[in-house]
Amino acid sequence: MRYLAVLAVCILIMTSTSGCFGGDDDEKRIKVIEFNYDKSWDDIHFIVGKDDRFGGGMGELEAAVYVEEKFKEAGLANVKIHNFSVPCYEVNDAYLALIEYDNFGVDSITEYDHMYEFTVQGYSGSRAYNDWTDDVPIIHCGNGSDDSLYADADGKAVIVTSDGDLSFTELWIKAWENGAAANIIHNVHIHEKLDFVPIGFTGALVRDNHSVAVVDVYPDLDIPSMMVSYDVGDEIQWKAQDSIDHIIWGDTVKLRIDFDVTVEERDTYVVTGDLEGRGKHRNEIVMLGGHIDAAYVSPGAVDNACGVGTITEIARSLGSKKTDRTIRFAAWGSEENGMLGSYEYYKANPYIVDNMTVYMNFDMINVDLTRGNSITMGATSNKLIGKLKTAVGSVKAKSKFAKEFKFNYYVSNLTGGSDQATFTLEGSEAIVYWGSGAWEYHTPWDDMGHINKKSLEVCGRIMGSLALNMAGSP
Repeated sequence: MRYLAVLAVCILIMTSTSGCFGGDDDEKRIKVIEFNYDKSWDDIHFIVGKDDRFGGGMGELEAAVYVEEKFKEAGLANVKIHNFSVPCYEVNDAYLALIEYDNFGVDSITEYDHMYEFTVQGYSGSRAYNDWTDDVPIIHCGNGSDDSLYADADGKAVIVTSDGDLSFTELWIKAWENGAAANIIHNVHIHEKLDFVPIGFTGALVRDNHSVAVVDVYPDLDIPSMMVSYDVGDEIQWKAQDSIDHIIWGDTVKLRIDFDVTVEERDTYVVTGDLEGRGKHRNEIVMLGGHIDAAYVSPGAVDNACGVGTITEIARSLGSKKTDRTIRFAAWGSEENGMLGSYEYYKANPYIVDNMTVYMNFDMINVDLTRGNSITMGATSNKLIGKLKTAVGSVKAKSKFAKEFKFNYYVSNLTGGSDQATFTLEGSEAIVYWGSGAWEYHTPWDDMGHINKKSLEVCGRIMGSLALNMAGSP
């Protein structure tokens, strides 16, 4: 899950009324499922090991095939991989350098590390470098909110800070509309604890309430777009505007950009399987889902192999149970491209919203206990918050780990941030589960070293037990 999702959760927690919060000391108890965190960890490890797990990548397909296998082993029915054609992108190569010119030609070249010092925005345009005439002058446009700052942007690389009112995609569009040759987001406020490294982020817009790929709305948007770290952004701006060589000697500074990005329709993959209901409400569905893809720069352990690995273990635990309602398990593709996989699945199966008792989302559920012990759960109603508290209380009574964590709750419409938005926007009730301490999301450092097995078990037992309870007995 992405920066915007985490930000949205933080804002909702801070602004929710006190009535939306409470302890988990409800006297009611529900049946608590078993959960093998070693098996969950093994599933996460396998998924993380799949390279190119971005939307439409081979790794996404390989991970989907693995989840399909685990769903079948769990005894689920109707297990299927669905493929949907959606706009995808693949960064084949990316080169960025700062070129300093004096009166005699190139004076120095500072090259930046792809993924560590700069990242490419989703659906970015390509740009080929042939010779020095392709180097691009630079202009700073503040945080991009003032149109007047773009007056001299034509043919230049626009650099803007990340802390303005516009989304990164809107900044990219604004640069393009003003004739810029490239768009650069200077990270000044994300991942402070990692010294503001760049993140991988997608190009998405909201249309008809749902997220869509920017290229579906602006098919001619073709200039490169990227994010640079705090330090790199400072260096570019200082050398371009404030350095002694520039002020006194008139030396010029340009950017050398060589991006090869494929933007095309590809198949993305969604895996589903059912624990079929056996009662009179068998056509009603309790749905558990999490996204299987990752940002192109990231192994995606916390975001979000851990969510899918928790779902596969819940499926194993519940596979032989008899329920009234159907419990449907899902692994979504192309969430990082704008929740495209879950939305395409909904469009192909619109009946599901009318039949859905609740949708339960698993995204970044891991808690790094070296950084805190907070777990945050959201729901679309106070009634569902009450059910969550009952589940938490029940798990606390059974689990030696659950007492190590602090539980927070909030009520929201949940219409943004992750795949639950696909369903809440169509009227479904939903629950979301977020962990904490995921500083490395959308970076190359989101690896298995951050996965905490205790937090996997706690999430699995709370959400799995609640799903079983809401599915009811036949």
